Amino acid sequence: MAEKRQYKHPQFNLRIPEELKSKIEDSANIFKRSMNAQIVAVLDEYYENSERMRDCVSVSFSNEAFNESKEVREAFESLLQAVGNHEKKQG
Repeated sequence: MAEKRQYKHPQFNLRIPEELKSKIEDSANIFKRSMNAQIVAVLDEYYENSERMRDCVSVSFSNEAFNESKEVREAFESLLQAVGNHEKKQG
């Protein structure tokens, strides 16, 4: 009986359209990675950029003019909350 291979990270099956699979495969070949490694790299980059963008926006709006505008501040806080809720649903 064949031994079950033990992996460091959890696995899951993913169904994707053939066109997307081809794009991932092409991209993986360019970067000389497996398709799995390419998917992980793209997801890591997405979440890293998402966090960085949120930090940049927070810093740029933390000035005095922003704090004086109640409407802008409330809209920005709603936006941050919506992004956080979206990420919770995705995670």
